[in-house]
Amino acid sequence: MNFPSIFRLNSLQFKYICQSKMNIHKAMVSLRQQILQNAELDKSIMIEGVESSSQDFNQSIFRTIDKKATHHFWSSTGSSDENDCEYLIYKLAANQSLEKGLIFSVIISVFQANYMPNSPLFPPLRIQIEIGNAPGKYHYKSKIFQFEQNTTRDQVFCLLPDIVCGEYIKIGLIGKTEVQATDNLKYIALGYVGAQGCLIEELKNQDIINMVTFESKEHEVKSYKDEEVKQQSHENLISVDQFKSDIRKIKDGKLSELPEYLFKQRQVFLNNFSEVWDQKVLEQTDTIDLFDFSTERFGQLDFYQTMLLFKILDSLKQDDLQAYQYLERLSASHQIHELRYIKEVIQKFSYESDPDSKISTGTKLLFFQTFQLTYNIFEYNLKATNSIETIQRAFQFLNYLGYNIAYQKGEDLDVERLVNAIVEKFGRITTGTFLEYTFGNIMWQTREKEKLRAVIEKLKVQDDRSAQDASTL
Repeated sequence: MNFPSIFRLNSLQFKYICQSKMNIHKAMVSLRQQILQNAELDKSIMIEGVESSSQDFNQSIFRTIDKKATHHFWSSTGSSDENDCEYLIYKLAANQSLEKGLIFSVIISVFQANYMPNSPLFPPLRIQIEIGNAPGKYHYKSKIFQFEQNTTRDQVFCLLPDIVCGEYIKIGLIGKTEVQATDNLKYIALGYVGAQGCLIEELKNQDIINMVTFESKEHEVKSYKDEEVKQQSHENLISVDQFKSDIRKIKDGKLSELPEYLFKQRQVFLNNFSEVWDQKVLEQTDTIDLFDFSTERFGQLDFYQTMLLFKILDSLKQDDLQAYQYLERLSASHQIHELRYIKEVIQKFSYESDPDSKISTGTKLLFFQTFQLTYNIFEYNLKATNSIETIQRAFQFLNYLGYNIAYQKGEDLDVERLVNAIVEKFGRITTGTFLEYTFGNIMWQTREKEKLRAVIEKLKVQDDRSAQDASTL
């Protein structure tokens, strides 16, 4: 990111500085340092999809926020007019119901349809970015950026030197340039959307926080497109009593409408999970139906549903049978493993390491299998089960995992993590010697084999150091 030498305050931010008793020079120097530190780290802010102007099949906005899921994308519906516009609305995501941040830039990459003749790209012609604290209420509007047409690489649209604070990001997509051959209509399709910046709480200095948020408290401008936003803002979420009452009415009437209602009110459910769950307003099967509805309609679970899922699992930790049955239902649901936030939450929720859990070995393994946590499966089998008792068996498992992760899933292989798991069980010398002896039997491609060779050499260096230390004693 090109870092500006100066920042540009708007009139309301400047008004706050003039009215306050803050040390202007000290505050601005501190703000610049904090922004510079975050910008140099290319720090991403976690965002969640809220709404899109249109959606083709289940190619929803939720499928744009996982950079590694290259086969996922959002697509607009088709248009005959090349001047048609679309929009995407995102929210800064956090466990709390309200979260603001400084937005430095927005990152977008276009989707390339390699399954179509000539592998077309479907970019917008131009984009415009708006920032606000609620859908439909935006206090900042960027200039109109040109969008490069013939590349799938990340395109960074920088808002600096403007100091922009908010909770919602609206991306206006202006113009459609590519025609889909099957119906002769124009589409926009994006593979990834991300944001760079920092959360307000990370700024520390209260004067700076007051200054950068002053604009959003006093000033709103009309959005460049005056559509009605259907997604509820935090200010008008329904009460938990209303939520429970609605659920009872739906269950007494058309039960088939419950999954869609739960999806619309998923934030209310999450914010009041303990009350709703403890009072048994909803059954486990109701939540499975919610997750199925979301994956069928939108292709993926979002932030709120992922958090709900782990709250439910957490509530079942003391009941092995219920936990197993719930995981069985989850594992039977299509695409249930494609959770955007699974990798971040898994470190806080692990059946493997939780000392308070009474969950059995089989349920723990089912948990890892359900979410396709391949490394965890390997590590847990080595540590806690009898399925890998010899280093020969561990090598076979390692060989298979390398193929499964790197080739079938197309993910980067963490060779050192896999080898360290073997070292922990069989020791460094035994592992290093065996891997070097059997290196020629590794059925991986050159890149992954080079990684393994480097890890083996690292083990040998550690052995040499240990031998030297022993000789000096």
